[in-house]
Amino acid sequence: MPSTFFIKPGAIVQRFFSRISARAWLVILAGLGLRVWVGLHTVIVNPDGALYIHQAMALYFKNWNSLKTCGLSFLSSYPVLIAAGYYLVHDWILSARLISLFFGTALLIPLYLMFKEWVRDDSAILSLLVFAVTPVLVSNSVELVRDPINWFFLSLGTFAVIRQAKTHSPWLLLIASLCFLAAIWARIEAVLFPAVTLGYLLCLKNNRRMINVLIFLSPLLVIMFFSIAGLMISGLSFNDLHRCHEIAGKFIEPIREYQKMAESLKSLAWSSPNPSMEFFLPEARNLIWLIALGTLLNRFLEAFFYPFVVFYVVGFFGIHHKIRSDSRLLYLAILTVSGLALLYMHTLQTWMLYYRFFGIVMIPGAIFCAFGIERLLNILTRRLSVQPATVFWVILLLIIGAGLPKNLKSPDLDKSVFIQIGETVFQNAPKSSGARIATSRHTQTWVSFYANIHLPGTAPCPLDPTNCWESFPDDPDQFYDHLRQNRQDFVLWEEKYWPFHDFTLSDPAVSKTYKELGRWYHRDTGKMILYAVSNTPDADGR
Repeated sequence: MPSTFFIKPGAIVQRFFSRISARAWLVILAGLGLRVWVGLHTVIVNPDGALYIHQAMALYFKNWNSLKTCGLSFLSSYPVLIAAGYYLVHDWILSARLISLFFGTALLIPLYLMFKEWVRDDSAILSLLVFAVTPVLVSNSVELVRDPINWFFLSLGTFAVIRQAKTHSPWLLLIASLCFLAAIWARIEAVLFPAVTLGYLLCLKNNRRMINVLIFLSPLLVIMFFSIAGLMISGLSFNDLHRCHEIAGKFIEPIREYQKMAESLKSLAWSSPNPSMEFFLPEARNLIWLIALGTLLNRFLEAFFYPFVVFYVVGFFGIHHKIRSDSRLLYLAILTVSGLALLYMHTLQTWMLYYRFFGIVMIPGAIFCAFGIERLLNILTRRLSVQPATVFWVILLLIIGAGLPKNLKSPDLDKSVFIQIGETVFQNAPKSSGARIATSRHTQTWVSFYANIHLPGTAPCPLDPTNCWESFPDDPDQFYDHLRQNRQDFVLWEEKYWPFHDFTLSDPAVSKTYKELGRWYHRDTGKMILYAVSNTPDADGR
């Protein structure tokens, strides 16, 4: 057995941090400061975050029946960490945001170390700065989403695989495997990384190939053994934790959805009253694959940020020579291409492609950005006949100048009205139980979340479809009866989304049943009026 097996994990961690220069720590701290600033100016939680906090509440207060009944059919690591953080800070939103902030900033450390494997420290510093100020990475490091956890563990696991190929330390394979498993628990799409890594280890030509494969798979085998034993005792489903049942669907569902989309466009072509659509839709039906590709390209450019795409493009020049001499770069290239293919399939399946999904492409593709920056440093120094330090500072200032303006924009300041509505409900609701508010499906999550966030114990689900008045009866008497039957004590009238044409809550014949509590305005909803529902019918007998 090689001596590298006896290197203790603590020694690996010590070497890990000793390779980070003082300048790199300054960039990491600057990235942290930028993320803190954005977090302090983010006024409202994203809708997904409300659902994760609800799950965390269910965990913390041991309300097991609520774990999967509020918009989420699985339990990821994020709510678990939120519940643990709440134990320390006693604030649900702060706990969730601190977790995103920590992992979104910690991501920069393994990325920098990965850059150092191939480029000089000045190029690594500038590459690190690119990722410290990339708007998608900054904004999602303070949003209440699972992606920062996923990004950190993917980047750490990828770096461990790269280092292991050079040092042959089996501990690094164990670390990589555990990191990938942690990433999968955060987001199921991360299964791509261990799959590609397994293929990479099998293709390496060395006499320890099968041993490395067994070491890499050992954490998975151990976890599966204990999980199966535990699940047999508890009666819970393995899919509650890992969503493994969705992996096969990632390959099958895009094909089914493609066929459904084609059939839908065919039907629309025949039924459309617009003559132009009769000719356009058949063409669109034949080019669904191209529309998905265009969507992917558009999101790719915006996620990587247009000014920084230049570095990646320059980095691809001469890359085939580097790949031939270093198989680790082939590993990263396959991960990058596989990530793009996975996102393309996801687009065909759902047509929902958020910028943060590109993290699985950014992490392995980061090295191409570093190659591009180093190439530019060399070319500009030689062509302009200036000192390398001069070119370094010019590129550094250009990176900051390109990235800061977008990051310093305060997002969604006008959405604070939904916090005000929720707090108004809280002030007028019974303190012993959660408030149920009838709203449109567009505002239900925010209003219900902020109306109940301060309650002791698990709050009502902020995404309860029975609270959305789109499905209520279009009759004032039946509307009121529906509210009382469902114990909904508040109604939010919204100008743009109110679906009923026969009445509004301000009509003289109806308004006696409701008490107005406040008025607000938002550009998406128009005017909004919050009403408290009367506990007793009015004088007309309702």
